[in-house]
Amino acid sequence: MAPPKKSLGDDIERHPTQDLFQCKVCFAIDPTEAIWMKRSSVREHLKTNKHLQSAQLKAISEKQKADERQKVEHTYIGPIPLTVPSSSFRAKPRATAPNMQPAPNSYIPTEAPYDELFLHPERGPTPDECSVDDLVSAQFSELLEQALHLDEFGIDDSVDLEDEDIGTGIEDAEDEPSDDEEHAVSRESPYYPYPSKVSMLLDILDNLPWLRLSSNSVKLYLWMLKVLHIPGVPSFNSFRTMQDKLRKDCGFTPDAHISDFKNHYHSINPAQTVAHDFANPQVAPHINLYPERTDGPRSEAWQFERINEYSPSQLTPMISRGLRQFWIDEVAQLNDGSYVIPRNWINVTTAGKTVLSSDCSNVQVTLEGWLLSGPIRTVPAECFKFNYDDVISSIGDNIRWHSEGVTAIPEMPNQLRNLADGDDLYVVMVPLWCDDVSGNKSKQYNKHINIYSVNGSLPGQMLQQEYFVNFVSTSPNATSLEQFKTLRDQIKVVLRVPILPADNPQQAEEASHMGGNATHPCRKCTVGGNYQEKETPDVYHSFYCDVWPFGSVGFCVSGWAQLSQYDKLQSFISTSDGFLPSFPGLVNPSSGYFSHYSGHLPAIIPANFWLFPGLTSQCTSRWPFGSVGFCDSAQRSAEKIKEQLNAQLEAAMTGVEANVTRIQTASGTKDKITEQWIQRLISQARQYKAETKLPQSEIMQKLREWLRNEPGEKMNPLLDITGLDPSQDTPVEILHTILLGIVKYVWHMTNTSMTEKELELLAIRLQSADTDGLTVPPVQAAYMVQYRNNLIGKHFKTLMQILAFHIHKFSKLNDAHFRLIRSVGALGALLWVPEIKDLNQYLDDLDVLLGNVLDAFADVDPSKIIKKIKIHLLTHLRRDIRRFGPPIRYSTEIFKAFNAIFRLCSVYSNHQAPSRDIAFQFASMNRVKHILSGGFFQLQESGEWVQAAEAVRRILLEVPIIQRHLGWVPHPKIEFGKVTFSRSKQKAQVLSWAQTKASLSSGSPLNINVNVRWLSSDSPKVIAATGDSCKIGSWVFAKNGELQKQDMWIIGRITEILLQEGSAGSSGLITIEQFDLGTNIHEDFQCPILRRSASSISVSVHSSDVQFRFSAQHDCRLGNCQPTRRVNQIQERVITERVQQLLEHTDDDNFIVNMYALHNAAVLREALPRSLWKPVPLYDNRRLRHDKLVQTFAITSAEKRANTQEKAQATKARNKKAAQGAGTLETSRKRPRTSVLPEVGGDAGDIDRNEGQTEEDIESHQAKRYKS
Repeated sequence: MAPPKKSLGDDIERHPTQDLFQCKVCFAIDPTEAIWMKRSSVREHLKTNKHLQSAQLKAISEKQKADERQKVEHTYIGPIPLTVPSSSFRAKPRATAPNMQPAPNSYIPTEAPYDELFLHPERGPTPDECSVDDLVSAQFSELLEQALHLDEFGIDDSVDLEDEDIGTGIEDAEDEPSDDEEHAVSRESPYYPYPSKVSMLLDILDNLPWLRLSSNSVKLYLWMLKVLHIPGVPSFNSFRTMQDKLRKDCGFTPDAHISDFKNHYHSINPAQTVAHDFANPQVAPHINLYPERTDGPRSEAWQFERINEYSPSQLTPMISRGLRQFWIDEVAQLNDGSYVIPRNWINVTTAGKTVLSSDCSNVQVTLEGWLLSGPIRTVPAECFKFNYDDVISSIGDNIRWHSEGVTAIPEMPNQLRNLADGDDLYVVMVPLWCDDVSGNKSKQYNKHINIYSVNGSLPGQMLQQEYFVNFVSTSPNATSLEQFKTLRDQIKVVLRVPILPADNPQQAEEASHMGGNATHPCRKCTVGGNYQEKETPDVYHSFYCDVWPFGSVGFCVSGWAQLSQYDKLQSFISTSDGFLPSFPGLVNPSSGYFSHYSGHLPAIIPANFWLFPGLTSQCTSRWPFGSVGFCDSAQRSAEKIKEQLNAQLEAAMTGVEANVTRIQTASGTKDKITEQWIQRLISQARQYKAETKLPQSEIMQKLREWLRNEPGEKMNPLLDITGLDPSQDTPVEILHTILLGIVKYVWHMTNTSMTEKELELLAIRLQSADTDGLTVPPVQAAYMVQYRNNLIGKHFKTLMQILAFHIHKFSKLNDAHFRLIRSVGALGALLWVPEIKDLNQYLDDLDVLLGNVLDAFADVDPSKIIKKIKIHLLTHLRRDIRRFGPPIRYSTEIFKAFNAIFRLCSVYSNHQAPSRDIAFQFASMNRVKHILSGGFFQLQESGEWVQAAEAVRRILLEVPIIQRHLGWVPHPKIEFGKVTFSRSKQKAQVLSWAQTKASLSSGSPLNINVNVRWLSSDSPKVIAATGDSCKIGSWVFAKNGELQKQDMWIIGRITEILLQEGSAGSSGLITIEQFDLGTNIHEDFQCPILRRSASSISVSVHSSDVQFRFSAQHDCRLGNCQPTRRVNQIQERVITERVQQLLEHTDDDNFIVNMYALHNAAVLREALPRSLWKPVPLYDNRRLRHDKLVQTFAITSAEKRANTQEKAQATKARNKKAAQGAGTLETSRKRPRTSVLPEVGGDAGDIDRNEGQTEEDIESHQAKRYKS
């Protein structure tokens, strides 16, 4: 018997019919190359290179399969070490992120598997029981929220895969050493705190707001610098390490937060940015810490009433003089040896000179004790010599007060000393802006709720620069009120929020209001009602008034409107002379302090008390009566909102949602945070009723205790910020209310009343408008007409200033439309002013113009004011301006522009933790701004305060391109009267005196030298006294150079600009074609007119005599100008053969001073006689006009409602009949009972096409459709 043959192994298989063998390994790798061999050849085959390569490839393949299995198992059994073949991947270091909790929308396993949350609701994260449908609905909402941020492939189009160095071709050099990373940066380094100039420039480039760089871009720059052999180039890792160290040294560290609704987000504490402003030598000198009392022009927030609503203890309560601190409500000694108690610290401006002062109570030292005596007096700060500590040291004991009036003595020392702990205590105003912003640059909306802030103690002109806008927080998940809760806790010590600028929907949310579609649609007052109430004369007229007094009170509404109405209704007895308080000592309920320290008020407050400053002598306080807090019963307030929200919570405890809805509808108050608790209370109440037999009162008591013990905010946190009333401190904002509201309505009414041919003519007229003197971008009339329903703010700002001059002789535009357009233009010019010289006159003019706009709207459409809340909000402008100042100071345009920087930061984040990434990026940009501006910062290691080296600080001051990228606008150095040429002087034309137009003028400067030569150019410019750049053709006001006419203006159009040869630019000569100013205003436009004098006079003046530029428009209505002028279009900066039609003016003699222009509006009115621009009301008796309108309006509205109801009933009957017919037809069919729905994107016909198929077939078919 032959011995058994030796096994060849598992990798060798035998042929099923022949005595041949084959290698499984080689066959698995390449079946085409595998062969059958004899047994004797197998041993030799196993030694061949081919087999050895196949075996190696098999091992690699098996290893990869094992790795894949581990990855799959890792998903279900938890994390395990992942082994990656070194031949396939290259290890790469990654930055270590801080330990963060998972976001609510992320797919992170909870304590129980996801399916068990449905099967066992008691194991879920929420204590309330809910149905499976509710859980599915909630999960769908989360999926929808995620899907809004993603494209069809599940990723964002704008994601920059900065962690994936795919296709860059750049070697990873993070670990390569550099010349500067081995050593600490020396204080003597010329580029301190940077190790080298290269590091400094790279850090600046990496943190320019308008030039965001990805990590790949930074690596590319580093690679390029190393290839060029630039010394001192850091590695990528060391560069990031340096940036992180500098950020920590400068103190910019975002904080992580978890809201009451478990949303995660990051924020930059506003106190950090304010502290850095104090440490910044470019910013600190401009910070104003005290209210200002002035007899001159007003421009800044601290010059208006809002800041006086805070008690002195809520403002900056001390000053420092040398090493001494002088606190309010503490005895101090003056230079003359007398004693006083400073009650406040204010800046007093008289005749342009500002002095830091205090309103002081006199203290008399008697044998019986120290006693308050005499009236309040204002004492300059320089007169204070010794503070309270010095006084106590000098007398050796505590002050012994006289028994008379001891109750009026404040507690000493001031308790705010404990808060300061020996340091200076400053209180800063920090306005907060909030809005929803897309994080994408594409059209796909990626919602983020953003909050920005500014240092409100800086001048308003600086706050219109992006450099001073500070990022606070953002989140795609947390609502604005959730983020405001964190801010409330951060700012409650030394920061105050005086104002909440935003668009109207956001302001309504901040004021816990339902919005403009509510029954009571105004967030600031309770105007409104159901449609029957709105059509009554009293309620309809109330939409046109700021104040809506209840009852038959016998006082003048215009007089009542002048009172500062802040907080809560007090009791008054109305008389013919004014208002008699029913009790003395009115208390401001919002701030909790006496407006007058002694509580004394005069016997009667006249209705026009603001005209009688002598009334202040009847009070022991020097505070103006404008700060006394009064309020009519129609005004919403924080206290009333709290009461209404508490009433809603009480109603929710009944378990009846209709009770809550009834309260919300009746008041217009609805809060997003309270609404969450209302739903939980309703659910809990229903559960108690279903499971117990307790009476309603006991159930409500249990729910009160439950609500009180539950952690988290129960209502809007803004209602609890000191001194803030969200209903009144959300001022009417001109961008959204005027431009995107009023002007937009006017433009819609205008273009919808015109035919296509008329719209084409309007485009030609608008394109022909003279925009010199308007400071608007080039008019794109064809674009504005073609895309008339999609215009933005800049288009409406242009239309507001020029539209009135170009809408004549259109068929459907009547006089009412024209009056409306004219009224809106006049109002806009008054609102866009940065400074108010005479506040009372300004407000009187504003009353007239506001009334004209409201009444003009009513003439066109009486129902418009009821339907559009922005029209009614105009009535609150007067009060807002009296409290906050010029509307342009709290415009949101700068915040809207800042959104572009936010989007760039969002695009270059990794989109895994957007709130954190964006906050850290803004912290890094803030650090660079602070370093470049010379700000001081404290080193972490030594605690030493340092600043950047001089070479670093010079960059911001001397490099314009860096200034522009950082949003820094240095104070311009204006050389009044300077003449400049667009080309060099060498290319200018040289003229003799006889060759100039000035030689032909009727008047010229007295000291002109006719023997010198003059330079002329194609496009010269002269700088006016206001800083305007005036060119040939500009309309200007100039001083008259003749001695006998120096008090008269020269008004006209520049025809020539000359520069004396050899001068530095200031010796210019301007020739002006003079026009006569009419004594009467234009009957249609209500504007002054300019007419060429009969002798066509030209006047020459020195370039320094040009004062300002203004806008003048040709009177095309009078001249009947037609579009007959043909000009060649300019495309790509080249004159083309394409012809464009423009207006051909029939004369050059009649012009209108454009009083609707925003530029130099205040200066123009100051130069002109008041009789030429004083506002004139459309109607003397506005109430009578409104009563007539509402009578007609009520009838037509009732007819419209009846017709609408009749159509609705007919439609309902028709649908019911159709449904019955469809039901009969459906029952006649024999369809299989399958629960099939049409697929997404399909129609009802899909069901019929699926008839007869099984559910599995339908699902398979739909899956194929989705895949395709």
